[in-house]
Amino acid sequence: MKKSPLLSSISVVIFLFAAAIAYASTVSRFQANGVSAYANACINNCSSQAVLTLLQSKSAGKNLYYVYFDIYGQDSRGNVTDINAVGLVPASMVSGDGHNHLSLKLDTDVARIPVSFCVMDASGNYTCSPYAGGVINISWTTTKQFSSSGSGQYRNTYANFTVHNNYHSEMSSATVDANIMGTQYSDAGSALGNGHDGAVTITKP
Repeated sequence: MKKSPLLSSISVVIFLFAAAIAYASTVSRFQANGVSAYANACINNCSSQAVLTLLQSKSAGKNLYYVYFDIYGQDSRGNVTDINAVGLVPASMVSGDGHNHLSLKLDTDVARIPVSFCVMDASGNYTCSPYAGGVINISWTTTKQFSSSGSGQYRNTYANFTVHNNYHSEMSSATVDANIMGTQYSDAGSALGNGHDGAVTITKP
């Protein structure tokens, strides 16, 4: 599937650019132990792109799931838009064995995850406001076309939050069936696997 030059360049900035955020406040800090799932899905030749990460944390008898996502598009003026959120997902919204298949049925209202709608100006700065949110249904199925195992760290800067992850993971290629806030998206390269003792910190400016 061919990506638009605009969305491709934005993805490079989003996923590779490490930006220092002054006066950042911690939203979440947890150990990623268990399921690690990444979804990348598109519509209209990737003129709109949805990226979502789901991480499990199993510690001291607790089984928690954290999610962060961004849905990129354009408004009527051609400005880049980003619907995004980060927060805890009730375990009841996640099902599957986590190895070959996983399903997420996230209702941001029920989960009480605040969603933002951000618009990027000509200078590359985002202005964000609260957004109604909605329902995200994603199912992962591994394809076994490729797998990877590794450890390291990365820092991803999104419109209004930053994720820093010291990871140790084993991942397999996967396809996703994704219905995001009422729109059916096509898989554009996803993965499913497990993480071990990954220290994750999510901050907002």
